[in-house]
Amino acid sequence: MGYKILFPFLIATVLLMGVMHLNATAQTGEETWTQPINLSNSGAAKFPAATVDANGVIQVIWMDSIAGLQYARYLNNQWSSPRSLDVLAFRRTVPRLVSTKSGYVHAFWIDERNNLLYSKVVGQYMGDVRSWSAVFKLDTGVVKFDVNVDNQGEMHLAYVRASDEGNSPAGIYYRRSLDEGVHWWQPIGVFESSYIRTLTTDNASIQVTSASSGDHRYVYIVWDNSVRKQVAFARSIDNGGKFDPAVEIDRPDLSTNSINPFHIRVGAMGDGIILVWQNGDSDVVCNQYYLASGDAGATWSDPRPMLENFSGCAKDNTFLPLTSGRLILQTTYQSQVYFLAFDGKQWSEPQFQPGISTFVDSATSTSVSFDCRQPLMMGNDQLYEVGCDTGSSNDIWVTSRKLTSTDD
Repeated sequence: MGYKILFPFLIATVLLMGVMHLNATAQTGEETWTQPINLSNSGAAKFPAATVDANGVIQVIWMDSIAGLQYARYLNNQWSSPRSLDVLAFRRTVPRLVSTKSGYVHAFWIDERNNLLYSKVVGQYMGDVRSWSAVFKLDTGVVKFDVNVDNQGEMHLAYVRASDEGNSPAGIYYRRSLDEGVHWWQPIGVFESSYIRTLTTDNASIQVTSASSGDHRYVYIVWDNSVRKQVAFARSIDNGGKFDPAVEIDRPDLSTNSINPFHIRVGAMGDGIILVWQNGDSDVVCNQYYLASGDAGATWSDPRPMLENFSGCAKDNTFLPLTSGRLILQTTYQSQVYFLAFDGKQWSEPQFQPGISTFVDSATSTSVSFDCRQPLMMGNDQLYEVGCDTGSSNDIWVTSRKLTSTDD
């Protein structure tokens, strides 16, 4: 399955007319973050994973290098003390957690043999190792994956298969489950390439998201083919039943000053899509670009630069969909976190978020380098951020704030 080259056929839409120029000095949001809470209190914690289950309970797990896998939850406005989570299936790794509206928490992980594995548990029994389901193998030769739960509670899984073993060649694959993981549809090959065989956990990148508008349900997948210095996009307009041919979004091209595109991300609301990616050297300096579509990817805007006056290279771009129908981009520059709102027509000014950049541990008066952030929306307007300290304490922290309005 080959690429279609996108840039020569871009259609400028009215969606992005009047895009604001972003100032180098960002605004600071008026809403304040709560006092951060140390969940682990161990000095040996890393790799947090978190989800909000159907009952509004925040479930967090992490790896303690001494005590092994640990677990805590936020219930009735109170965090529990950490306890051991000795689930045999993934006791040596921290799985990715997602929740569905029926009350299940679903876990996905890659084992030491590059098998993509799956298990689930009813959220309220997550701490009971006997309540987890039997492990199901979703595929082999997997080096990276992403999973999305849509507004109907159905799960969409996309992954990078870096192996030609068996009946499936190396490439980008998709599976879905419409019944809480009881059954998984057979894998769909979204894109195939021998170059995918050389990708690893360190240089592979993939994301899947979903959106709906009226009776239409969409699934979008973006990924990096870092060996070929390409970023790509694929869409399904029938909820993952089949995918259109993959579209190349960017590649090295001297005429457009494109050198090394990477780390593409997608946000979607209704019929609107926004793609964000970087171009340059991730360790030195790079530029950030975006494309937008208002018709589910049938036509696109021209690629445009963003955050032009910011130095360095953006890290950890994450889209936060709001119930208002807008998207917030959480992005990090030089350890400082910013929010930008996108309403389908323009970006807001970036708002600096000091509460999730660095803060002081009140117990030790030392600075916490808050990283590996995982945003979680609770209800309509409460945002929680679970993350780790990559500085001196090696603990898991959580803080929160309201997102009451993006009108400003």
